[in-house]
Parts: sequence; structure tokens; C-alpha cells
Amino acid sequence: MSSPFSTYYHIINQPSFGEESTYGVPYSGSYTFIAPQAAFIPEYDVGAIQVRPIGTRDSRSIVDGAHIGGFTIRFNPYNSTILKHAFNSGSGTGSTTGTIDKSLTFIARIQISGSNYVMWIPGCRIERATLALGAGGLLQGEIYCVGILPMLSGSTATTVTYPTDPGTSPWSFYDGGASPFVISGSVPFTPQVNRIRAAVRNNVTPLFVIGNQNPVEDPPMERQIQFVWTQLMNSIVP
Repeated sequence: MSSPFSTYYHIINQPSFGEESTYGVPYSGSYTFIAPQAAFIPEYDVGAIQVRPIGTRDSRSIVDGAHIGGFTIRFNPYNSTILKHAFNSGSGTGSTTGTIDKSLTFIARIQISGSNYVMWIPGCRIERATLALGAGGLLQGEIYCVGILPMLSGSTATTVTYPTDPGTSPWSFYDGGASPFVISGSVPFTPQVNRIRAAVRNNVTPLFVIGNQNPVEDPPMERQIQFVWTQLMNSIVP
């Protein structure tokens, strides 16, 4: 059973991230700014297990189960730092920085009912990511991460340094130059592209052991990549 956070909260510090040395142990140090963010949607799944006896249509009780945290961030990228953790495959050893290999801790400062809290989401990997760009607009990014249940602590985190927004302009439709797309083959050509969409799914799989409600790892499995574009039909080649 998945439940989004329903209490109204105000984002004081946008979510930022750091690479973990050990899976699930919150990163301690200077966090990395992601991008100007349009949405941060955390959710959690406590794996509720219904106890159903015979003789009744209703559950007798509900037992706490395996815990999985997750969240969606929508943003306008200005660099590829966070995207590398979605699209780059790594070595599979869990040690290659800037790839899906490394688990991440995300941190944000939020306000709930007038009180400030630090939200930690450790043990994260990007399950899926989408990039979309249309003529006349900004690059739109969206990532969905899987990790350990979010944890709330006091109003400040003394072991971390929050990043500041560098003020860099997000990538837009004209940053790639006049002819950013070339399709190679026996007859290479440069299409007039109006819209593009790239997506990756990493099939991140949380692993559980008896006696622990949190995952002990969440390795990526089979990677699926999709790329779609819309072009003006000014030619029948190829």
C-alpha cells in the first residue's frame, strides 16, 4: 500500500543529494544542487499485510511489512550531474561514481504545520528518468527514486552542507545549436526535429532479509532505454 505525504509542507531547502560510501548510511558532507525544481513528491510504502480469517469479508488486522520509500522530482536541468546517476550504467560493482552504481542520500528541509524538519531519504537509486524538450521551451526532467523510508530529524542537520543555487540558466531548445541532430547510416541526414523525449528505466529491485523492514540493497537490473522524436516531414530520406 503506497501513501503520499498528505500534510501540507513548505520546501525551505530543495532536495539535494550526495553519493553514499555504504548503502543506506546517510551521506555526510557537502550536498550537490540538482536544478531549479518544479515539484518534489515524496511517498512511502509500508508493505501493509492484511490478516484475513475465514468467515468474514473484512480484515482481522493489518501488520506492518517491508518498507520502501520513493519520490518524484520534476526539474529543469542545467547540467547532467544527477542525470548520470540514471542513464550511466556503471561497472556493476557499486563503486563507480556518477553512475547508477552509487546509492544516494537525498536531503531537504521542509516545514510541516509551522515546524521545520530535515528530511533524509537514504539508500536511493533512480528507478526511472525522463527528459523532454520541445521547440520554444526548456528541457524538462523528471526522476523517480526508490530508497529507504524518509526520516525526519530536527530543524537543522549539523553534519551536512546545503548547496546554493548557482543561478545558471536551465538548458533550452536552442542550446544545441542550429542542427543538433544527425541520423547516421548509409544515407546520413539532419532531421528538423520539433520535439524529443528520452527515457530510461533501471528496474531497481529492493532486496529484503528476514528481521529487517528496510531493504539491505536495491541493485539495478535490466536497463530499458527509449528515445522518441517528432520531425518536420520536409523530406522522404531516409
